[in-house]
Amino acid sequence: MGIALRQQIEKIVPLTNDEFELVLSHFTERNFRKHQIIVHEGDYVSYDFYVVKGLMKSSHTNPEGKEHIIQFGLEDWWITDPQAFHCSWGMVTPKMGCGW
Repeated sequence: MGIALRQQIEKIVPLTNDEFELVLSHFTERNFRKHQIIVHEGDYVSYDFYVVKGLMKSSHTNPEGKEHIIQFGLEDWWITDPQAFHCSWGMVTPKMGCGW
C-alpha cells in the first residue's frame, strides 16, 4: 500500500521520507473479500478508504429493495460517505462493499 499511496499523494504535493512516514502512520492496510459489505447503512463512518487493488462501491437500497449505486471506488482512488465522514453525526446513509 505504501508505494501506491505515496504516488497518489505526490500527484498533489511532494513529500520527504519523514513526512510520508508520518502520513503512513495514520493508515491501516486491510484486505476484504469480494462482495463483502464493509460499512452498513446506519453505521458510523470513521474511515476514508483508499483502494489499492480491486473495486469498491457505495450504494443505497430503497424501501422497495432496489439498489441504487452512488459511487465506485476504483484502484488508486478514495471512497467514503463524505457527509457522514466530515459531519458530527457520522452516520452513513449508503452501504459500502467490495468487488462488484
